[in-house]
Amino acid sequence: MKLTARQVETAKPKEKLLAICVYPDVSLAEARSKREDAKRTLAAGNDPSLERKIEKLSRQQDAENSFEAITWEWYQRRYDRWSEKVRKVRQRCGEV
Repeated sequence: MKLTARQVETAKPKEKLLAICVYPDVSLAEARSKREDAKRTLAAGNDPSLERKIEKLSRQQDAENSFEAITWEWYQRRYDRWSEKVRKVRQRCGEV
């Protein structure tokens, strides 16, 4: 059974729930610390759930712009133009 720690945000007209963590994965002390961080963010006038979404999008964008992702895209675009031998060499060189 997994329990999820949540915090109710009451500063906004519409009530929102912020899922902070899942019980077996995070200790109670760490969950309380995360809750306090979310409370401080809310007290500063920022939306903790919106900040989490922005962080997630930023991580996703960083992953999409990584050297590996760009190399894989380049490899796929030119794959049809190469012989089988060249494909294998390029794949090993780029670790695609």
